[in-house]
Amino acid sequence: LRLPPPTLAVVFIGEQLRDHPVRFFGTVALAALAIYGLVRLWVRLALTTRVFGMFTSGNSANVSAMSSLTGRLAELLSIGISVPDALWIAGQGCHHHHVQLVAPQLARDAHIGRVSDSPVAHNLPANVLAAIHGADGKPNVQLLRELSLMYGERVNERVDWSTSMVAQFAIIAIGISVGFVVIALFSPLVSLISGLS
Repeated sequence: LRLPPPTLAVVFIGEQLRDHPVRFFGTVALAALAIYGLVRLWVRLALTTRVFGMFTSGNSANVSAMSSLTGRLAELLSIGISVPDALWIAGQGCHHHHVQLVAPQLARDAHIGRVSDSPVAHNLPANVLAAIHGADGKPNVQLLRELSLMYGERVNERVDWSTSMVAQFAIIAIGISVGFVVIALFSPLVSLISGLS
């Protein structure tokens, strides 16, 4: 009797659990840590934004970075720090790799009064640029605060939605796992009965 691939996979996992349980769980733990590390590195370096650009400008990491950037800018500008210095400090403090690269260039361009015309200006939303530039050339601190609150609320809504969906995804994952095991266990019986008939 030739066992189908799902059954072979379940048998292999069972043999590993029986014969080498420490090695099996160690391998699973190392694989989970490696995946976690890769995801953290991907998020830290903002590779989604750097690879896909404006197609992913609305992802949660970028929205959170905009909330942090605008909030820090509002606080720094309200205490009298110049726009270039505020941009540099706020950019470095938001812990988003892409913004940390964009903010120094934007700060250098702000020294010569060309924030809106900066080559990196397209990396920030138009409403943030409008708040930094202001109607009369002075930054609109109140608008920056409101933008920070708006982006923060958007991130909280996304977190609440994703948290509420965890249970549904867990049920689906358990269902798929149980279905795979059932198919793996019963498919040899189906093959055997078909061969006998």
